[in-house]
Formats: sequence, C-alpha cells, structure tokens
Amino acid sequence: MAMKELNIDLTGELEDGISVFALKGTLGIEGADGLSQLFNACLKEGHTRLVLNFKEVDFISSAAMGVLLSSVGDFRKKNGDIVLINLPNRVKKVFKSLDVMDYFRIFNNEEDAVKALRDGLPEELVAEEEEEELYMRENISIYLNVMTNILQSISDFRPLNETIELALNTLKDQLSIEDLLFIPISAYLKGIVEHISAGEGYLSSLNTKEMENISKLSLLKKSVIEVSELGEDYENEYLCLLKVDCEIIIPIISNRKLDAILLLGRRELGAEYKANDIAMLDTISRLIALAIRLDSFKAEADSTETKEKLAELNAELERRVQELETLYIATRELSSSIELTEILRKFLIITVGQLGTDRAIIYLIKKDEGKFVYKNHRGDISEELRNMTFKEDSHFVKALLKETDLIKIEEARSLFSPKQIELLRRDKIDLIVGIKFKKKLLGFVFIGEKVTGKDYSEDEANMIFSLSLQLGINISNSELFDELREAFNGTIRALIFSLEARDPFTRGHSENVTRLALRLGENIGLGKEAMKNLLIGSILHDIGKIGVSEYVLKKMGSYTREEEKEMQKHVTLGYNLLKKVKLPQKVLDIVRYHHERVDGKGYPDGLKGDEIPIEAKIVSICNSYSSMISKRRHRDALPKSKALEVLINEKGKQFDPELVDKFVKMISEDNENIE
Repeated sequence: MAMKELNIDLTGELEDGISVFALKGTLGIEGADGLSQLFNACLKEGHTRLVLNFKEVDFISSAAMGVLLSSVGDFRKKNGDIVLINLPNRVKKVFKSLDVMDYFRIFNNEEDAVKALRDGLPEELVAEEEEEELYMRENISIYLNVMTNILQSISDFRPLNETIELALNTLKDQLSIEDLLFIPISAYLKGIVEHISAGEGYLSSLNTKEMENISKLSLLKKSVIEVSELGEDYENEYLCLLKVDCEIIIPIISNRKLDAILLLGRRELGAEYKANDIAMLDTISRLIALAIRLDSFKAEADSTETKEKLAELNAELERRVQELETLYIATRELSSSIELTEILRKFLIITVGQLGTDRAIIYLIKKDEGKFVYKNHRGDISEELRNMTFKEDSHFVKALLKETDLIKIEEARSLFSPKQIELLRRDKIDLIVGIKFKKKLLGFVFIGEKVTGKDYSEDEANMIFSLSLQLGINISNSELFDELREAFNGTIRALIFSLEARDPFTRGHSENVTRLALRLGENIGLGKEAMKNLLIGSILHDIGKIGVSEYVLKKMGSYTREEEKEMQKHVTLGYNLLKKVKLPQKVLDIVRYHHERVDGKGYPDGLKGDEIPIEAKIVSICNSYSSMISKRRHRDALPKSKALEVLINEKGKQFDPELVDKFVKMISEDNENIE
C-alpha cells in the first residue's frame, strides 16, 4: 500500500492564541519533523495552544511517535499546550501499543478541545472504540516474506510441525540455503516433533553427543551464533560444526528455556550471511518460539487460565507484526542514506519513536584519539553529557564490547565514575546498547527513560538491539563509502594533474570554473544532488583534452579548421573516458555538452535551448568567463568588465539569457573591483 505524504493545513485561528491544524496523509518520520518545525514557528508567532486534527491521518508509524513525543514535550516546557482530536482507530492503535495514550490530551471534537485549552482541563474525553485490523503491509523484502508466512501459519493454528517445516522451506527458498535442520530440545517438543530437515541433509550427520554440546552452547549464548566467529573456548564445537558445513546456529528460547535449535548450512554459490541476516534471523527465532508457546496451550484450550494465556499470546503476535514492520521500515530508512549524519538522525528518530522515550544520544569511536565522542542526539540532553568522552581502554567500553545484551545504568554503576553516574542520572538515561560490526565496537547509544515512567519490556529491548545491529551495518557502509569517495577524489586530482602537466596554461582553470559554477548553482537554487553532479562535472569538464594531440594543445595562435576539429574532440573523449568510470549520467552530460549553444550552433550534438541540461549551461558560462579573464598562449587576459560584456552580447545565442543575468549580477556584487 503506497504511503501518502503528510499535509498540514491551518483551518482555524482563534483570537485567544489557539490555532487548529488539519493533518492529512501518513504521519511518518519526515512528517513528524515537519510538525516539530511547525510547533517552533507557532511559538515564535505567539500561538502557544494548538489543536491537531487527526481525522484524515491514514497511519502514524511508531518511529514518528518519538518525534511527536519529543516535540510536544519541548512545546510544553515553553508553556505551550497541544491537544489532539478525531483519532481514527488505526492511529489510536499505535498510541495504545506504545502505551502513550496518557501522555496526550485527546478529544472527540474541536469544540471540546478548544474549551479544554481555554479552561486548562486535564481530562480525556475520548471513548474507547473497537480496534481495526492491522495496517496492511506489502511483502517487498525477503525477510518480510519469511516472517509473513510464519505469522500466517501461527494465526491459522496449523500443526506445529507444519509451521516449522514452512519456516525452514521458506528460509531455504528465499535465502538459497543448501540445508537446514531443526532439533527439538525441550521435553515437550521431543514428544510431538522429530528432527525436521530441509535441503540436502548433510547437517543430519551430527550424532547425539554432538547435538547435546551444541545445545549447551546455544543456551549459553542465547542469540544467533555465527560458527565462524566461535573463539578458542569452543574449539571442539567449532570443529564439529565445520565438519558438517554448518554456518549458523539459531537458539529457539521461550520463557528463558531452550526449546530447540535451528542449524543453517551453506548458502548457494558461496554467498555469505551478512550482519543484517543475523538480526533478522534473531527475530525469526522469536516467531518460532511464539508458535511453540501457542501450541503448548492448545491441549488445555478449554480452561479459563489457558484462554487468558492465549489472549496474551495473540496480543504478543500483534506486537510481533508491528515489530517486524518497524524493523523493515528502519532497515529501509537507514539504508537509504549513505551520509553518516543522516544515518544517525534517522536512527535516533526511529529509536525514540519505537521505545516511547523522549531522548537518546550516540557516541562513536574517534580512532586517531582512541576514545568515543558525542556525534548526535535527540531530545533534552545536557551539554555536559554531550561533552563527555570515554576512553577505548575504560572499564565501561571493555564491558560493552563483551556484552551481548543491553545494559541498565543502575546495574552498571561500577563501570562509571561518580561524576558520570551523576550526569547520566540527571539526564534520565536508563539503557545502553553497543553499536557493533564484525566484533568491533563502533560506538554506543544512551537511551532515556520511557515517558510513561515504566520499565522497558523484553520486546522493546530486543527491538533496540536489532536496530543497533542495523546501525552498525550502515555506519560501516558509510565509512566504506567515504573511503571510496576519497579514492575517487584522488583519481580526479590525478587526472587533473595529468592534464595540467600537458598544458600549464590551463593550470587552475578547472578549479576556477568549479568555484564559479557552484556559486551560480547555489544562486539559482539547485538541489543537493544536482550540486554534487555540478561539482564533479565542472572539475572534469576538460578532462578529454588528455586525448588531444600535444601539438594542437600547445599551439600558439589560431587553429586551422582541422586543428579546431581535433580540439573539439575533447568533449566526446572526456565523455567516453568517464563513462567507463560509471559516473552519474548528469556528470557525463556536463562534460559532453558544455560547448553546446542555446541557438543550436554548438558541438558535439547541436543541441539547443532546453535540450541542453542546465548544469551544462552553467559550466558553459563559467568556462567561457574563466578562459576570457585568463592569459593564453595566443592572447592576453581580458578585463573582467569586458568578459561580462561578451557574455551579455551572447545572451540567447551562445548562452542562456537568464543564467547570464544571474552570473553577471553575482560577479558584479563581488567585493573585487571590476576593471
């Protein structure tokens, strides 16, 4: 189901500073950020009492809830008040599942809401309504497919062995796993389910003693185990698993007891299990555990106690669905960004929203200094806590590296100094989770107390742990991208150096064109992506001259017709050279088209008017201006005023008229005097 963007309209502005806003569409992360900006704008205008009409809100994501909690909290601290009206059942369901109904003042209609704001009434006037069915999700990821199939089987109360077989076969097909083996451990499971295998069957060659040892290891670790990561302490188990080509062990744990273990063999074509696979497999293990718990109650289904337990498990099933949705959205949102700042911003929004807290702060390793430093936060975090650093060899960091679960501040006081504990308590920090990737601690997150004052549930702890694993993957990807970007920049510098070494008269020309082009691009309001393309395209616009003959490149005086054709080849030579590097098409277009003219008389393709990309038009103007005011072999530099006259005279012929006007104004406003 496609998500609609959130629209916010002012529908009422009352005399006593009360404003009414209607929300329409899906309230996601970006929409919640938009609300936060709206609240700040209202405060500046003196509108301190707001009514938000949710009547046409299709859905609110749990991630967006964190932004709303934080923003409303900040608004109240500044003596403002916000009330909500007309919550649809689907939206109300999210409020209830996150246990934040009591945090907001919610009314059935605008009249009651306005009266409450005027009178300062604290009571809620919203009657409970039946909940609608869960928001429909699209099965557009492999893991969502697997999880949906398992959930469907559980919901249909199919026999347990069928649900497990379905889980194994779906995993096998979706992840291309050669072999899987489900081994029952608990007495209950052994009585109803035998070993279940899917695939080639080589994992079944484990003997009883070997399976017992693997069971002990699973109970000790309590989370998904990568066989390749087992240390020297588990050498026997490692060799045993290596013998049968087992790569992953998944403990199935229910009520702190080991019910079963699931072994995964090799993936086809030598594919590896990635870190995000581990995070998702952990969630799948909890779904299978849920199926086992449900099955254990079926035999006593007529008793009142069992019916109550089944109702609790059904509620848990719904929470699992929402958890899967959040994991999917989080993975998609975090993976859509490569810039570290944006990744951390999105993680904080999602985390705060999912956990029902109003604050969190991230620290990352600063490798050259051997310490962890503040990088980003959400909510009311003191400057003292943001300035706090943690050495790589501190007791706290060492403990966090070994820990496979979340740490509660009150249970880890010995790991901190008295001053650190005081700051953490004052800022209402409750939990710590490490950010890890391939056994390395990249950083950690301090998470605030829940706004309701309640403790974090086991489900919430599992969720933040899964999110932290995904964050570790994305931070690592961002670092890799930075390394590749630096290598790419080095390649560009080397190419420019090679060009300038052949033609010293052009030294500094590319940088000057780039500087002017970026200024003009910013002046006309080009977007972020277009500016990136303009940066690369302008600095490489003449790179094709590397392939032009040295005689033509260094010739003094005017070119013959043949020599002119040779020089004109540089645009197609540059285009073809950079095409092999697989640069964005917009960059290639700048290199190819920066000598096209708006009257169609340019080269190489004779494009005209709007056929020429705007980025190429910008570089055309900046390239000509930079060339005119620079000394060349066959002529002296033109005065800047004369160069601007040439541009103006060529408006509508060689250059885009509007861009020339913008450029001339930009240069004229410079502090430099035009000669």
